[in-house]
Amino acid sequence: MPQLIMNKTTFLDLLDQGLRIQNIWISADKTVESPYNLKGLKKIKCKRSNNLCYLPKNINHYQVLAIYINEIYGDGFYYIKFTKDEDELYYLLIIKDGDVSCETDCVINKEMLEHFIIHKDYSEYKDLEIKELDNHNLNVILDEYCTVKAYTLKKNKRLSLSLLTLFLISSFSVIFFIGSIVNI
Repeated sequence: MPQLIMNKTTFLDLLDQGLRIQNIWISADKTVESPYNLKGLKKIKCKRSNNLCYLPKNINHYQVLAIYINEIYGDGFYYIKFTKDEDELYYLLIIKDGDVSCETDCVINKEMLEHFIIHKDYSEYKDLEIKELDNHNLNVILDEYCTVKAYTLKKNKRLSLSLLTLFLISSFSVIFFIGSIVNI
């Protein structure tokens, strides 16, 4: 299980460790206008509602950053400031009533973040607290992710070993059965 220096975890470190952002979130009460765009994506149902998240098939549900923020911190208007290629960017995530807002889980610039913050009080998100997630929060998320990832990998390894054992037992049984028929 990879560990980073505990007080210096950054947003980019989370992405480097395998957490994913910019997934497609769809509210259960809205119909999908073009299901063709969602072909080839894996669908997961949100825990507290009927809302859906669509992921690329090579991404596991435990790799979705928004799920960790939702489970650990609950409802809120979250952002994480980071720098990439000398550009100041922000990861934005809004969670209300346990659901990820469909227009968030994305990277935006400072002007767009300011626009969201200014207009928040006039939106359905006016009751949500605005919170910048800092290094401590990112450490908590990374620790939880590493724990879940290790558990999942261990569980998958056990399942693979069980299936291999079952296959070998079945193979030996078939060989024994065929051998006993041939000797008759």
